[in-house]
Amino acid sequence: MKKTTVVVSFTLGGKDFDVDHVTQMLETQPTYCRTKNEVLGNGRLFGYTKWGTLTQREESTDVEIQVNKAIAPFLDKASLLNQLRLECEAEWQLTIVVYVEEDEPPFMGFTREQMRFLGSIEAEVDFDFYIMSDRRFIEKEMEMERIVNSNPENHR
Repeated sequence: MKKTTVVVSFTLGGKDFDVDHVTQMLETQPTYCRTKNEVLGNGRLFGYTKWGTLTQREESTDVEIQVNKAIAPFLDKASLLNQLRLECEAEWQLTIVVYVEEDEPPFMGFTREQMRFLGSIEAEVDFDFYIMSDRRFIEKEMEMERIVNSNPENHR
């Protein structure tokens, strides 16, 4: 029996900024980077810049665990995150991607500490749900993974 899995990304996204500057300031290597002028597999420009970290896709019954993994390295850097947000004219975003298997979604909640931190950096929070019993979502997920994995810039 397949289990529900979760991936969480914590990203800074904006029109155009220096991703290397963000990496240096945060002393953290991104697991995901895209630049405004990057050409996608479909020939279009990405159109904006994004720097971020992603958790591993793992089984979960409570997204709080993956959220902690995503933001823990940054909890003591809120003032620096705000400085970068303003300097880069960008926004912080926490995205929780849930792949629901066997009609078993995980618990979806945040701790007070997580909420305070995300609020202090004015982060947006997004949820993406993929109901894996629906074949269309499975095919879309496979295509997205192929696109991401085919671009070496995504693995800096």
